[in-house]
Amino acid sequence: MHARTSLTYDLQKRFDRFQAIVGFENTQRDLGNVDIRVVGDGRDLLTISHHRAVDAPREIDLDVTDVQQLQLITDFGGGQDVEDRVIWADARLRKRR
Repeated sequence: MHARTSLTYDLQKRFDRFQAIVGFENTQRDLGNVDIRVVGDGRDLLTISHHRAVDAPREIDLDVTDVQQLQLITDFGGGQDVEDRVIWADARLRKRR
């Protein structure tokens, strides 16, 4: 996902967990720098500021119980728009029981 991108998913309150690993490809070396947000129904569930390509990937495990719409947002961090592409690896939703 390139910086300045937002993806919205209609969960219809059917899930209780959102899990993923967020990071950069190894080819981006130290150039990438982004801000990452996960938003549920307009409420911030996660904010990661200035996540850089040299940082270790971050595991995400969020409670999305009763969330109607889930947004994954990647925005410009520090510096210019250079290599600002994030991978949301192994992204998955767990269905409510």
